[in-house]
Amino acid sequence: MAFVFLFLSYRLFSQSTSLGLFICTLAALANVFVSNEIIDIIVRTHTTLATTIATAFIYCFCRIVKDDSLKNYFLFGLAGALGILAKYNFVLLILLLFIAAALYKPYRKYLFNQKIYISLIIVLVLVAPNLYWLYRSREILLMNFHHKIYESAMLRVT
Repeated sequence: MAFVFLFLSYRLFSQSTSLGLFICTLAALANVFVSNEIIDIIVRTHTTLATTIATAFIYCFCRIVKDDSLKNYFLFGLAGALGILAKYNFVLLILLLFIAAALYKPYRKYLFNQKIYISLIIVLVLVAPNLYWLYRSREILLMNFHHKIYESAMLRVT
């Protein structure tokens, strides 16, 4: 799915289908050679999910650049929220995209307008229940975290 969003992002700005498919094929081949996809799917499914959502998030931003409609801002917020729920460090991607867009003058107008609040509201509404659960369960989560660190340290010692 990540390559589908990569291809769709490319197609927003170019009409060359063959070049877009070539770029996606190169990305797919690079992925096969760089990582063991089967292990990623079995062991780190949240990473695979976050990667797919990251490409969807960037695709949604490309859609905003092409047509800054309310629907595209809604989709942008939805992709951002799903990314955060898939992997918390997705916030870094959001932050980096905002910094990059703010530094590029033609894209500033898509970040600093009233429509971006729709994206922020969508993110807050969808992520807030999870944040509340994390806050309420913090003692259990911290105990589990310390237990995992202890287990990994013991495995290295033995």
